[in-house]
Amino acid sequence: MLIPLKTFAKGQAKTRALEDTGRRIRDRDGELEEALRQKEEELEIYKTGMDSTLLQLKELQLVLHNCRIMLINRLTPRGIKPSTVRLMISSRNTSRS
Repeated sequence: MLIPLKTFAKGQAKTRALEDTGRRIRDRDGELEEALRQKEEELEIYKTGMDSTLLQLKELQLVLHNCRIMLINRLTPRGIKPSTVRLMISSRNTSRS
């Protein structure tokens, strides 16, 4: 059975349109995958920065703790009770907030 030329041309046009649409979709998928990869790299950079910041915060907390202990040790021989020193330190911290 022969297909009329007009019908055949319409079928070819539809096939070309489908192929073009498929190619555009594949191109868009590639662009989206690249954008996702870039965002994942960005996220890793932010995570690394956050980890570094948390480590610095922990170090500073340790330094602060050691300073408090040194202060208590220096004031205790002078007759000031450690509980009084702790109270002085804690009242200074709450007044700054």
